[in-house]
Amino acid sequence: MKRTIALCVSVLMTCSLSLAQETDDPFAGSDESAKASAPKVVRVQLEYIEMLKGDLTRLLMEEKAESADATALRMKVQALVDKQEAEVIDTQLVVSRSGAKATSESRHEFIFPASYEPPRLISHPPPPPDRSWPAVIRRNQGIPTAFETRYLGSNLEVQATATGGARVVDFVVSSTFTWHTGDTVWREWKGMDDANLSIRMPAFYAVEVSTTGVCISGKYALLSVVAPKNAKGELNTARKVMVFVKCDVLEVK
Repeated sequence: MKRTIALCVSVLMTCSLSLAQETDDPFAGSDESAKASAPKVVRVQLEYIEMLKGDLTRLLMEEKAESADATALRMKVQALVDKQEAEVIDTQLVVSRSGAKATSESRHEFIFPASYEPPRLISHPPPPPDRSWPAVIRRNQGIPTAFETRYLGSNLEVQATATGGARVVDFVVSSTFTWHTGDTVWREWKGMDDANLSIRMPAFYAVEVSTTGVCISGKYALLSVVAPKNAKGELNTARKVMVFVKCDVLEVK
């Protein structure tokens, strides 16, 4: 009798292990309400695509926008990219749990003087205490007295929530690109030994998109249009950058 009971317990344990190994879905066998309440993961992807201003205007003129789905427009833009008439300048992506805030950064700390001690006249060389003679008057260089930090590179902040049975994504997004484009001379003068001295302040160019929106899971939406910088780091009025967002609701299984 004891042997028969031990055999049955062994068979039941083997069967349970076999069923657990046949599926990777942690919600296998659960009812639909349990699956619907399972945590969702949202992937948000931003794409920056640069092109001529005339090409952008033509695309928007031909588009008959009737919904938030801009996948067809994105495919037309991809055709320009394939023909090298447009360029994907960057892609940002972050994945987070539905409703949670997420940040993705690629940046460099740029530290620069923010204020200076004003230049002043000094005697060079200074006379000894027991003697005096005409000193050569020079103007010294301004000394930095405070510094600031500017972050260069890209930054993406997203809060995306899956709604509508995980078919729609409600999002809040903030995306920034910042470049150091050179220095601006604010003042120049002759220093000791006739050296050319100057106070320079850095110049930056930034592209920023901050908005809220709704997109269909797996589809593109047109988020914004911004202007890039030119080779001199100035506003480029001949070209534009289309910013697309794509949200995907991912199942946990």
